Amino acid sequence: MAPDFFDHDLQLRGLESYKQFETVFIKGFPDYHETIEDMIAEWDKVWVHFKVTGTHTGEWGLASLILGKPLSIFLSASLGVEASQASRR
Repeated sequence: MAPDFFDHDLQLRGLESYKQFETVFIKGFPDYHETIEDMIAEWDKVWVHFKVTGTHTGEWGLASLILGKPLSIFLSASLGVEASQASRR
């Protein structure tokens, strides 16, 4: 990941701010796991389809409807690549 990475969805700029977000997120899902289901790369873009699983413990700001319950969702992301590093999402 590039040092000046920018996440458009989360409005995070820079590697350090992304690390801070992930640290807080992982506290909310201590058994968090990602499985890449599919990945397509073309020129300077990469598209990833992945499955996320974990159990919400209440440490992260989601609705209490899933507190203590396992979560399993499929997500997709597109990444911009520069100099072999993810530079934007």
